[in-house]
Amino acid sequence: MSTLFLGGDIITMTDRTAEAVVAEDGRIVAVGKADELRARYPDAEVRDLGGRTLMPGFVDAHGHFAAYAMSLLQLSLRDARDMRTLLDSISGRRASTPEGGWVDARDYDPSKLSERRDPTLEELDSACPDRPLCLHHVSGHLGLFNSVAMRTLGVDSYRLEEGPFISAIQGIPMGSPEDIWHAFMEAQGRFASYGITTAQEALIKREMVPLVRPLIDSPEFWIDILGFADAAHRAEVMDMLGIPAGEWRGHLKVKGVKILLDGSPQGGTAWMAEPYLDGHNGSATTDPTDLRRYLREAAELGLEVAVHCNGDAACRELVDAAEEVGRDTGLEQHVVMIHAQFLTPDLMDRMKGIGMEPSFFVSHSWYWGDLYVELFGRDRADRLSPCWTALSKDMRITIHQDEPVLEPWPMDAVFCAVNRRTEGGDVRGEGERIGIMEALRAVTVDSAGQNREEGIGTIEEGGWADLVVLDRNPLGCDPSDLREVTVLETIKRGRTVYRRNRSRIGRRGSVELHQPLHRVQQGLGTMEEPEDAHADNLQLSKKWKMSADAGIRTRVLTLARLSDNQLHYVHTGRLWIPSSDIKVATDRMRSPIPSPSSIPFICLYKSTGYGQVKKVV
Repeated sequence: MSTLFLGGDIITMTDRTAEAVVAEDGRIVAVGKADELRARYPDAEVRDLGGRTLMPGFVDAHGHFAAYAMSLLQLSLRDARDMRTLLDSISGRRASTPEGGWVDARDYDPSKLSERRDPTLEELDSACPDRPLCLHHVSGHLGLFNSVAMRTLGVDSYRLEEGPFISAIQGIPMGSPEDIWHAFMEAQGRFASYGITTAQEALIKREMVPLVRPLIDSPEFWIDILGFADAAHRAEVMDMLGIPAGEWRGHLKVKGVKILLDGSPQGGTAWMAEPYLDGHNGSATTDPTDLRRYLREAAELGLEVAVHCNGDAACRELVDAAEEVGRDTGLEQHVVMIHAQFLTPDLMDRMKGIGMEPSFFVSHSWYWGDLYVELFGRDRADRLSPCWTALSKDMRITIHQDEPVLEPWPMDAVFCAVNRRTEGGDVRGEGERIGIMEALRAVTVDSAGQNREEGIGTIEEGGWADLVVLDRNPLGCDPSDLREVTVLETIKRGRTVYRRNRSRIGRRGSVELHQPLHRVQQGLGTMEEPEDAHADNLQLSKKWKMSADAGIRTRVLTLARLSDNQLHYVHTGRLWIPSSDIKVATDRMRSPIPSPSSIPFICLYKSTGYGQVKKVV
């Protein structure tokens, strides 16, 4: 079946303009003028965009899909703006945590608190006296523990950074298999709502292999994940995954290896040649000898390499090491410098000589741009993420959100790259602003190119039909309105996986609507619970929101029920509940996870009368 898209702006991300696009069997088969394509494909289903904008699905240049999914099981402290709110949030989670369970909290950021400090150990113990507590700093590079957690993990400091912190948190239980499964499903729904059709898991550690197995084994996953194995344990990770590098298995492809060379600027752990204003420099998190060994092994195996570098010292060390390995081996190697916050122009020239490319975390300009002035002074703060300088040197750049550090909303990164405004209203490096088209390239075609993936990031014949429909054309937006661009529909391989209803999708992830997998049609209806509905292991709410369209092709029935602000997933089974001519199959309630306030869900079956069920195909 062919689908003809027309009636709106089409951004192909190529040199070609288009009035219409035809997708067939998951691929783009034609791009051109509307009248010509109507004539060539007379039987195609016509999708009138109604003045909206069609462009390629977003390609995540750098992020952590599995870590983002797991973060949905944690308490978020992102909105805490004072110590009392932070501690009260911890106390509230502690009250609902079973005895022996962990209070695992993320996104704590002392720079956002009015007190501008970490909570003390005494404060943490007061808020959570009898359950182990971990506070993950928003950067992911450091964290805090209460006394119970310190005893449980066997650590002797309540504040740990980098390697010691990463090692310690491996002892925190990850949650039940069902909790993890539903977190992954929720993460996939969120990525779809942001228009992302290809994501990344940029650090697959040994402990994470069980988490990413569903991406290989489950038919319920549609999102493609580009993975990078922990360089320190590459062979073991690949053996545990059981797949060769560079080949798709299910929706996972391991591209290469990831190396962490330093920490985070906002956490005070980035490795700086010129020190922070308080006199410290941060430090390397990987030994220089190990760095060169990892690069050499990857070059010999033909693996791509992503290296986390924030500080200028880390950036220089990576370029030095890569040049050295190239001279010693005589091998070409594709290395991406991740974050590259304090990359200098002289290093860019050397990077071009060895084919190294930067991926900038330019959203720091908004979220921590004011803090950078306090940490580094205005001059250095204005040089963070030098996107325009890199483009002026004809370098390919990408931009990213590094989820779960930030929500994986590509238009947020576009907004930050174009405006470079801070949360406080300042501008961080006006001369490093880039144009809207350059920013869009950095989350589509250039992200695909930097990841060495063909067939995505553009709309052109032969490419995958990975598409996103936006409510407006970003190229016509006032730069200050780029964050307000809304994803109306996300299409993967020609199939709609997300469609927005009336709920608002707000900035920084305040997504109120996450639609389920494999959705083709939409429409909300209300289903009243019949008096005789019952099941031994299922408690039904009095009202459900559901799809009013039964014409859906899918192998999986995924429903959701809300109660007490919790989301419950239900799968197909024996119990049938009528509503108009629609019936929904359910069998059992699964474990709850925090959720937005509403969610529609799939219906697989259409009734021909009460008690008579016909499967829709």
